Amino acid sequence: MSKPTPRKDRLEELLALARTYRGWTQKQLADALGRDVHNLVPGGGVPRLDMVLRLAESLDWPVETVIADLCGQTPEPSKIPDENATWIELDRAAYAAAMEGRVADRLTLASRAFAIAKTPDQRAYSSLREAGAWDQLGRYSNAMEAARRGLRERDLSPVVYCDLKGALASAHLMLGDIEEGEALATTLNERLQSDRRFANVYSGARAFVRFLMALASGDRASHGGPDATQLARIAREHYASAKVLAERHASESGSSLHRSIAMGCECGILEMDVLLGEVTPESAIDDLLAGLDADTESQAVPDACLEAIGWSCIVGSQLVLRFVEDPSLADRQLAIFTNKADDIARRTGNWALRERIWMLEYRKAEKGAPLDFSATVLDPEDLRDLTGTMGRFPAFREVGWSLLRGARRIGEV
Repeated sequence: MSKPTPRKDRLEELLALARTYRGWTQKQLADALGRDVHNLVPGGGVPRLDMVLRLAESLDWPVETVIADLCGQTPEPSKIPDENATWIELDRAAYAAAMEGRVADRLTLASRAFAIAKTPDQRAYSSLREAGAWDQLGRYSNAMEAARRGLRERDLSPVVYCDLKGALASAHLMLGDIEEGEALATTLNERLQSDRRFANVYSGARAFVRFLMALASGDRASHGGPDATQLARIAREHYASAKVLAERHASESGSSLHRSIAMGCECGILEMDVLLGEVTPESAIDDLLAGLDADTESQAVPDACLEAIGWSCIVGSQLVLRFVEDPSLADRQLAIFTNKADDIARRTGNWALRERIWMLEYRKAEKGAPLDFSATVLDPEDLRDLTGTMGRFPAFREVGWSLLRGARRIGEV
């Protein structure tokens, strides 16, 4: 089989995107890439490795994503650097960084802790810390790899095994691999119920697993089909049980993460009730709109709980697109939901929320025939968000390119 080679037109598109993303002039882009301003694109269209590395840095994309867009190849991941420090010091520092929201520090410390870990448990815990950091950064493929690496260790404690499996299932779901994520969560849930070694796993971990199962079933139910009603009932049951477990753990530990899970469950139950015909779409939309109160403006609200409110906006938007027939009313309600979701995504740095916001834009355009983005306007901030989202969600890149090629851009340098 012949090795795929980079395409000149794809390189030109990526160069233009990098320039827009950074707000650079042509000269600034050339300087960043180490190229002559008059010779940015090599004659044969094949960039040198150093140029690919600099282009990835300029786009804020993983190197493997840039290469995949150029020619479909994925390089081996780089080795994690070592550091002259004890494992326990690095691990405690990584945990503290996680609690304080210092994601970049958490990632660096977790990576260095793994590099000097000497036991399976140490390597597993470091992998879990790293997976969590990648998840916060929206790098779900990296989170998946970190979780898998931890799970390769032997004789893991039930708690760390459960957390790693949950992280792996969550990454699959965030990337749109619904069947894989659901299978992992379901198998883990069965083990939590039947294996005596897992009897003491804390309620927060159990809540997260049930929540993942609910997300998967709910996603499939929302797409319709002959099994939609049954799937909606299953999802509702999972949401209800996850809510009880999450609230219990949040009450015992004060965990804002598990309070957020409970909030997400409340929203999920409402969505499933609509699909089951037990609540009208209009009533559900009104309830979700009423929930967008002044609390979301308070800086005291934990990011995790703000993110739950953001996800309620996504659910509200989906209900509007699916059920509201009046175009004027739909536009007003969508504007409220998407503006709030966008504000929360920017405040919390949640890339999964951003991806869903862009997909809503795609679904709005999809209602027309043929697909047309000529009325969509992208300013430099939109372009930066769209570019970052494309780098984090491989399944979204086709939609992203459609938006970039069809929309009107303003304010470019």
